[in-house]
Amino acid sequence: MIKLDRIDAPATAEHATVYLAFELSKAKWKLGVLLPGSQKLSRYTIGGGDLVALAARLADV
Repeated sequence: MIKLDRIDAPATAEHATVYLAFELSKAKWKLGVLLPGSQKLSRYTIGGGDLVALAARLADV
């Protein structure tokens, strides 16, 4: 059985952690993404409730 709750494992090509942060409101959603190896948070604004745009943004990341 694979245990997925480990936070001390190093990020490699096979196992890496992507951090997501959301700020949600009716008018707009703000999305923050921190990718493995990056020291800068990427920020995006999406129309509130636009799940298609959110899914597309996450697929691009």
